[in-house]
Amino acid sequence: MRFLALTIALLTLPLAAVAAPTAFPIEVSAGKPPQAVMADGRARLLYELRLTNFAPRAVTVDQLSVRDAQGQVLATYDAKALDAMLQPIGHEPAQPGLLDAGRSLVVFVDLALAPGAKVPGALTHKVVFAYTRKNGQTERQEVPGPQVAVAPGSARVIAAPLSGPRWLAANALASLDHRRSQMQSDGHTFTAQRFAIDWIQIGPDGMLARNGGKHNADFYAYGAPVMAVADGTVTAIRDGQPENDGANTDRTVPVTLETIAGDYVIMDLGAGTWALYAHLQPGTLTVKPGDKVKAGQVLGKLGNSGNSDAPHLHFQLMDGPSPLGAEGVPHALAAFVDHGQAKDPAILEGTGAWTPAGAAVPRKAEFPLDNAVVDLSGR
Repeated sequence: MRFLALTIALLTLPLAAVAAPTAFPIEVSAGKPPQAVMADGRARLLYELRLTNFAPRAVTVDQLSVRDAQGQVLATYDAKALDAMLQPIGHEPAQPGLLDAGRSLVVFVDLALAPGAKVPGALTHKVVFAYTRKNGQTERQEVPGPQVAVAPGSARVIAAPLSGPRWLAANALASLDHRRSQMQSDGHTFTAQRFAIDWIQIGPDGMLARNGGKHNADFYAYGAPVMAVADGTVTAIRDGQPENDGANTDRTVPVTLETIAGDYVIMDLGAGTWALYAHLQPGTLTVKPGDKVKAGQVLGKLGNSGNSDAPHLHFQLMDGPSPLGAEGVPHALAAFVDHGQAKDPAILEGTGAWTPAGAAVPRKAEFPLDNAVVDLSGR
């Protein structure tokens, strides 16, 4: 009761009576520190903030500013921009940006630095909240957020897990499907797919599959050799899980924590980093736990097992040997040729053909943008 009375008082007293901004009953916390990764010629920092409302009434998230340790503003997001960055924990709020009493919101920050800008060693934050007093007056309160250390160095550079032309990096950088997939395991929340990519190949006709993709063999990607992206040790595999067939939402095996990745290989790449190659074709795996593997070595074939609605390779790096119970970490491909993004939704739906637009751009030590179409050397 004493805590409740104090909280009510903080939202009803004049602002001048509040001793410090930190007295406002909102907690702003941060998740895993980000590490810079280059994409489209710019350094990107992807990380999450969590906003928790300890007040007995709702507030709205009005603004977020990100600064470096010296106070220079790197980005400012207004309420409209924040609407696309916020995800509630639990039910959807009555309106965008609303943080109900006793609830939490996750802010998915995708900070793109200016071209050529130096990556800061730390980030500081200020969040502005708006709330309505009992007299109907709307007030705004600035709350300092955490200082977030930026992990030193840049993203690990690896070889591509596939080879050949016209590979579509679906659900790649900052895409909603992977970026916002948070998993609770053993009392902790993980974002294992923070930098995951679904690799699927486009054929010479610009389509993902022949004959509407009714069967796995209709897809140009199906059966492609999947290769180790670096030297390492195989720590876990799954083989023999039946595949789904073609482009459909039906699953041959119920989706559970055990079956979600389908047939897969997990490799320890050293330095606290593991690689996941998921949805492989059953019966094609060429390695077993304990095997020492060299970069470029074939691990199996691209398939359609697990939680997959069409043949593709789900690839990610993480800081633990679990597909979901670990934090996703960035990587950069040693080299690829960038043909731009496939922005027409019909391409992913299998009803439209991709055609190149503009000149191809060779890139080195970068992460592909979401839905980029690239040529991979596989080494």
